[in-house]
Amino acid sequence: MVNFTSSPAAASPQFAAPSAVPPARMSLSRCLSSDGTINIEKYRLYRQSADAAFCWRSAVAMAMDGKLNTHRVDRMVVAPLPKAKLKRGPRGVLARKDTEDGPLEIIWPEDSLWYKAYVRNFLMLEPKSFMAKKFRERFRLPYPNFLQLVASVSESELFDRWCGYKPNNKQSSPIELLVLGSLRYLGRVFTFDDIEENTAISKEVHRTFFHRFVEFGSTVLYEKYVLTPDNVDEAKTHMREFEEAGFPGCVGSSDATHIDGQVWV
Repeated sequence: MVNFTSSPAAASPQFAAPSAVPPARMSLSRCLSSDGTINIEKYRLYRQSADAAFCWRSAVAMAMDGKLNTHRVDRMVVAPLPKAKLKRGPRGVLARKDTEDGPLEIIWPEDSLWYKAYVRNFLMLEPKSFMAKKFRERFRLPYPNFLQLVASVSESELFDRWCGYKPNNKQSSPIELLVLGSLRYLGRVFTFDDIEENTAISKEVHRTFFHRFVEFGSTVLYEKYVLTPDNVDEAKTHMREFEEAGFPGCVGSSDATHIDGQVWV
């Protein structure tokens, strides 16, 4: 195990020696009220816990490496260091340089357009904001429903490999960006390369995640939300909205059928 007290980074005035135990991270599902709305105060606490977890990983990486080579550290956690292997620098699918001879800066998923616009953006919590409206257009569902979907994905065993840490002790990509990638692929037929460009997560990761996301939708979500009426009372409940739209006798729709619920008099 790493001895933090003897590490050169431990004496740094910017970073104190990190605890061997990562800070507790709040579950996203706790931010949702029983009526499906977002509790803004709990969501703020969720973002604070996520930021604390990232700071802890950064401090651990500095304690292990002794110095910071770029503006972001390689997201390593406590693990035995192989003596025979050379250290590999940070890797990513996007990078930049400010000047011709400047240092290479990796663009991490947390730096990506979609992360800043749709994940870490409190404007998304305002239902009437222009960003919330754009989100619904671009990803085909309201933002509170997106948070519910992310919470369900995070709690499903199907996605264990994308939640927490990888076998090589590196943090997995933000699950919110992976879900957004699958929604955009389904809704607007983006290529996985397009999604990589917007999330800084490799197209192969998105491709692999998408197949599991489809399996999740066709099993877990299907069994939970696609329900056939079992009796007359349930059938009448299902038929009410269709009757208002001018479709009496209809008890359900499927295969991406869109019906205007507004009745013109």
